[in-house]
Amino acid sequence: MLPSRRLFLSSALALTGAPLLARAQQTGLGGAAVLPASVTQALATARIPPQSCAFVLQALDSTAPQLMVNGNALMNPASVLKLVTTYSALRILGPAYVWKTPVYATGPIRVGVLQGDLAFVGSGDPHLMADNLWSIAQRLRDLGIRRIRGDVLIDRQAFDLPPHDPGAFDGDATAPYNVGPDPFLVNFGVLRLGFVPDAAAQQVRVTVEPPLAGFDLREAPKLTAAA
Repeated sequence: MLPSRRLFLSSALALTGAPLLARAQQTGLGGAAVLPASVTQALATARIPPQSCAFVLQALDSTAPQLMVNGNALMNPASVLKLVTTYSALRILGPAYVWKTPVYATGPIRVGVLQGDLAFVGSGDPHLMADNLWSIAQRLRDLGIRRIRGDVLIDRQAFDLPPHDPGAFDGDATAPYNVGPDPFLVNFGVLRLGFVPDAAAQQVRVTVEPPLAGFDLREAPKLTAAA
C-alpha cells in the first residue's frame, strides 16, 4: 500500500505544484501556513497525516517562501537527501564528468595469452553494469587477449570507508537500497533472477545475472496450478 500511496501523492503534488505557486503569487500569500484544499484532499486520500509532511514552496528568484507548512520541523529526508549528494557531485566533478574503470595488465601478451595478471581498478562508478563488463571483455579480446595466465584482480582502494552494516538502517540487509559504497560496485550490488517455466519437467529454471561462481540453487522451484 505504501508505495502506491506515495506515488499517488507525488503525482497529485506534481500536478498541483505549479498552480499552487501561481495562486500564492496572485493572492500574495507570502509565508502562508495553510495547505490548499487540493493538497489536503490528496493527503487524506493517501491516508497521510498532514503533520507527517513538510512543505516549502518558493520561487527560484524569490528570497522568501510563498507557502510554508512545518517547514522547520525535523523530518526523515528519505530520497530528498539525494539533492545534497547530487549538488556536491555536480559542483566538485562538474556536469560533464565521466566515470572510468581502468584495466591494467602486469605482463605482455604472447600468442593470445596474457603472461600476468589483469587488474580492474574501481573508481566509484555508481552505474557499472554487467553490460559494461562485457564491453570491456570485448575490448580486451580486440587487443589480442584470449587467455589469462594469471589472476583477475579487483582494486577497491579508491574509498577509505569504515565497515558497512547493510542491516543497520531498517534491519533488511538484503534490500538493494541498503547496499554500501563500493569503488567497484556492479549492477548496484544486486542479482537479477529470471524464472523460466519448464512445463515438461514441471519445474522453473532460474537464471542469475550476473552469473556467479559457486552460486547454486539446491532445489528448483516447482510449477503449481494457478490459484
